Amino acid sequence: SELLHYYPVNYQDRTTLKKIDELVDGEIQLASGKVATSGVVKTKSTLAIFKAAISDGKTEAWVNVFRHVNPYKRHDVFSQFRKDFAKDNEVLVWGEVQKRLGLTDIILHEYEVLTGAETVGLHTNRIVPVYRLCSGIRQKWLRTITFNALEKYKEQLLSLIHISEPTRPY
Repeated sequence: SELLHYYPVNYQDRTTLKKIDELVDGEIQLASGKVATSGVVKTKSTLAIFKAAISDGKTEAWVNVFRHVNPYKRHDVFSQFRKDFAKDNEVLVWGEVQKRLGLTDIILHEYEVLTGAETVGLHTNRIVPVYRLCSGIRQKWLRTITFNALEKYKEQLLSLIHISEPTRPY
């Protein structure tokens, strides 16, 4: 029950899905596309960049994810991105748009893989709650368990709410 009283501190409007050529430089926006290719670019330092090209059928954009990599460990920090951004997957991406030299880059904040006829995800393409987080907890995880709790206890919660006819002052 405490989870249902952990309220969001803000909401983000992620309802405006734009075509890649309509994205505005410097703004955080939502776009969708089919993954054309993806891979990891390693730099000289401990920074690695996961890059995926997505296309909306007309225009292409590069989705970028930056991670620090420990050169002494063999853990693949991009393993989930490799699965989710596999060739021909349809994805919704939410991130900061950067346009340079005719190329469109999206610095990824959040994403969802679309399956079947799904066009509205839990984390994108809707008004999304933003929660205050503790160390190690991610927005997507907290949003998912909160959504599942609300779905599970929906009937009990609705029975607690008594909606009556408004009384008229005359």
